[in-house]
Amino acid sequence: MKLPFNPIERAREVEKIVMRKDERKYYRFRFATYYGGIVTADAVGCCFLCAYCWNYFKNLRPENFGEFFSQRKFLGK
Repeated sequence: MKLPFNPIERAREVEKIVMRKDERKYYRFRFATYYGGIVTADAVGCCFLCAYCWNYFKNLRPENFGEFFSQRKFLGK
C-alpha cells in the first residue's frame, strides 16, 4: 500500500511541532464516567492522517491547536 506521504518523515516533522523538551502539546483534558471515572488528555499531532479520525483537523495542522504541558506542570509540582 502506498501512502500519499512518508509517515516516518511526517512523524519527525510533527514531533518538532508537538514536543518541546519534556513538554507535550495537548488541546484538552476531559473527564468521562467509563471504568468508574477516568480523565483523558487529548494530544495534538499524529503522523497518520486517517480520514475517519475525530482529531483529523488538529492532526493536519498541530501548530494551530493546543498548549504545552509537562508532567510536572500537569501535576502542579
